[in-house]
Amino acid sequence: MHALTELLWNGGPRIGGVHSLDVPDFDPEKKELRFRHRPETGTRLKNGSENSNTAGDGERNIVIKDEVVSAIQLYIETERPDVTDEYGREPLFATEYGRASRSTLRRWVYEATSCRWNPKDADDCSCDGSCNPDSNVCPESYYPHAIRRGSIVSHLSGGLRRERASERFDVSVKVIKKHYDPRTEQDRLNDRREAVKRSWN
Repeated sequence: MHALTELLWNGGPRIGGVHSLDVPDFDPEKKELRFRHRPETGTRLKNGSENSNTAGDGERNIVIKDEVVSAIQLYIETERPDVTDEYGREPLFATEYGRASRSTLRRWVYEATSCRWNPKDADDCSCDGSCNPDSNVCPESYYPHAIRRGSIVSHLSGGLRRERASERFDVSVKVIKKHYDPRTEQDRLNDRREAVKRSWN
């Protein structure tokens, strides 16, 4: 679960993107993950690929932080079951039965962010700690999309330009501007002003 939540926060993929990952899509030397649309072997990306007659191209490579690389490597070495799916692929996130389903991935996120990890004396916890992620979602848990949204906002707040964020997170610039960009209009104006000045040099 640690590797999954680290990936969701740093990479900001949709849960369907995580579901599509295979072990060979992870390149620890390049610190990279490759998202590929493979509907013929059971996994799809929301925006498909350039060659799949879909609205866009969800296929992309993303760079991930050292901490995420380490977490994924540790997961592969110590927790990941040595299994393949029904197509002979090695799913990155797996159960003893094969590729972890989208609902299993969501449940892992709910469990990883649930109140059970709060300190026992936490005053701000609205849950008694008895929730079971297999039957209900803890009120303290985060939905995977909330982590994705937080990741996009964090990257934009850190200075990542909308165009680059669009490529990294597979979301249009228009949607980023409408739903994710935390900057005020004045901040945007100042950023444009600085970018124009830099282009004059």
